[in-house]
Amino acid sequence: MVGGSFRFRLDSAAWQARLIERAVDRRVRWLDLAYGDQALFVRRDVFDAMGGYREWPLMEDVEFVRRLRRAGKLYHSAQPVLTSARRWERDGWWRRSAKNVMLQALFFAGVAPERLANWYSHPPRRSTREALVVMARVPSDRRGKSRLTRDLGGDHLELRRALLLDTLDAVRGVADADLFVTFEPADSIAEMRGLVGDGARLFPQQGDTLGDRMRNAFGHLFAAGVLDAS
Repeated sequence: MVGGSFRFRLDSAAWQARLIERAVDRRVRWLDLAYGDQALFVRRDVFDAMGGYREWPLMEDVEFVRRLRRAGKLYHSAQPVLTSARRWERDGWWRRSAKNVMLQALFFAGVAPERLANWYSHPPRRSTREALVVMARVPSDRRGKSRLTRDLGGDHLELRRALLLDTLDAVRGVADADLFVTFEPADSIAEMRGLVGDGARLFPQQGDTLGDRMRNAFGHLFAAGVLDAS
């Protein structure tokens, strides 16, 4: 044996990750072709005799394994090595996989690694707009603004409504920002939509504490692609 690899595994519980892992297992079994994210290993004397890796910005691992196969037999361990799923989760499971396959096919067709690296790493054009999030409770919920109204008598429904509307009027004046309102209780979307109108996107709050609700609000925007988590 002159070298080899470990079994490809993604650090994600998503079912898409399992399908991608199976596809990689079949590629290794049928084509004897492993990539750098499988923790390649090679005997030192063989590595030196081959001249090591090419100083390429991309596909240096693919090119190296193709040369390594000509040097001798490879061993592919069943022991897994964990790879980050961040790019798949950020770009989309099938979009990222399709892009990887396309780049590999172009490399095999003779496209220069420099050109492939530019296509691989060039960031997509992002919106210059920001996300502005208002966390609110619908006015009909008596728990709202309790610290402000505890010394006042009455129901305070109109006061809570006025405070919310004043807040919305203020934030609508922020330029280059998309407005989101995350509200509670979760079943009060009709009331909140009547107050907010069509000028904001709504989604319910989730979590028992303020920290949980704030964290989940960010998670919602990341999952929707509004914010960039990279």
